[in-house]
Amino acid sequence: MQVQFVISMFAAVFCTVPMIINRDFQVICSTAGLVTSFLVPTQQVFAVIFLREGFDAEKGMALAMCLWGFASHLYGEHKAAATSDNKQPTPRNHGDQEDSPADV
Repeated sequence: MQVQFVISMFAAVFCTVPMIINRDFQVICSTAGLVTSFLVPTQQVFAVIFLREGFDAEKGMALAMCLWGFASHLYGEHKAAATSDNKQPTPRNHGDQEDSPADV
């Protein structure tokens, strides 16, 4: 268990430091967050079904919180998409004026 912890911490630091240096955290899209928030509850359910792990109160609470986070993430993405759709610029009517290179 200690060896697994040390390997995991080394891998996390090994991947995180270059991402901080390259500022990759600013570029990560929201799709990655959506996939991650979906995989955690799926992993818990698959562990109970296929690995025959026990499903106790702690695992049930963790599953409920993960599903709540996933639903919250989906709702936030939906609201952000609805807000951005409402703020799209309307086409301007130029009439007889020719389009300048800046308008094209």
